[in-house]
Amino acid sequence: MSRDGAAGLTLVEVLVVLVLIATVAGAVGLNLGPGRGEATLDSELALLRARMERASDEALLAGTPVAFAWSGTGYRFLGWTAAGWAPHRVEILGTPHELPDAVRLRQEDAREGVFVVTAQLLPAQGTPLVLSVGEGGAERLVWDGASARREPAP
Repeated sequence: MSRDGAAGLTLVEVLVVLVLIATVAGAVGLNLGPGRGEATLDSELALLRARMERASDEALLAGTPVAFAWSGTGYRFLGWTAAGWAPHRVEILGTPHELPDAVRLRQEDAREGVFVVTAQLLPAQGTPLVLSVGEGGAERLVWDGASARREPAP
């Protein structure tokens, strides 16, 4: 069976080209992703707020304090055990989270610290945690032990 050269493309050829285009577009999309600038800051702040509130829930439900240990480049949560502070038993809280380069945490001049929340959801230090976040501290994250909120820096 011979094919006339002027007949055009077969359905299989068109499908192969579409699959190749979709593969290349997917690879480009994954490489660009949301991991740049403002999108990274927004997603990291949303993730940190959610984890802070989950840690508050865990402290209240378990009746034990929880600690937020942070540095400029990452954070994790600790739980109180009979042996003292240890990585939190909830994996998503106890596993260290490294921040992307565009996101940095600071509290005034400190680049690391520990913030403890009691089982009654009160800051053990007596005042809420206020972290400057991002390049030049353009945003603030405030955690009072019960809830976390994002606000612009003054």
